[in-house]
Amino acid sequence: MPKWMKSILDSWPGRFLTRTVERYLFHGVAQEAAALAYYLLFMICPLLIFLSSLLGLLELDISGIIQGLASLLPAGVVELIESYLSYVSETSSRAMLWFGLVFTIYFPMRAADCLMIAVRRAYHLPRPKNQIIYMAKVLLYTVFLLVAIALTLALATVGRAALEFAGRFFVVPEAFIELWTDLRFLVLGGVMFAAVGLLYAARTAGSRPGTLCPAPWRLWWAGWWCRRPSPFTWRILPITPPFTEPWVRSSC
Repeated sequence: MPKWMKSILDSWPGRFLTRTVERYLFHGVAQEAAALAYYLLFMICPLLIFLSSLLGLLELDISGIIQGLASLLPAGVVELIESYLSYVSETSSRAMLWFGLVFTIYFPMRAADCLMIAVRRAYHLPRPKNQIIYMAKVLLYTVFLLVAIALTLALATVGRAALEFAGRFFVVPEAFIELWTDLRFLVLGGVMFAAVGLLYAARTAGSRPGTLCPAPWRLWWAGWWCRRPSPFTWRILPITPPFTEPWVRSSC
């Protein structure tokens, strides 16, 4: 190896990039990303089946809906919506509803399981021994993740213009519009933080007692680490505080 290349690899940017590539390959990040895309892609069809069956079983007033949409959408689109609602009203069944619901949850559950396995692998934690409790946590996290995705899409896309447009058809208080406009991105950040935080909290399932630092110690250690004067102190592996107590000695 040439000296100039060795000197680059021995520098802190070189070590950082080398360690990043090593962990990328060692933890199979590309394979995990492909698995997530695979499971989430296969969720789309069951989700559409579930929504179509749900609309058909709700016994909607199709004529009233079409009359309300006639003044908003072109005639061709209204006709397409009318034919779709009429079709799902005639063909929907509870069996298809349950089929769509089960697989709508199953595929995202497999994706959430891949996420948790990847996080546990990054923290060098083994597979949980109690699979029943672990799968129950994965199921709960999956339901929360689906709700969080729907909520984040609504928070990101529905703004003042959409609420003012909706106010033409039903009452939307101006105070609510102002509050939604001012706080929706703050709530969006909170929902995303909760989704990531619950993912890292769920990875502790089945780990040994005392492997996690309490929240105050985590905050103190993170603040102390960030305030260190050296700009080359970033680490990729989980941080191990230099404490002597057994309950804070393990990696955070």
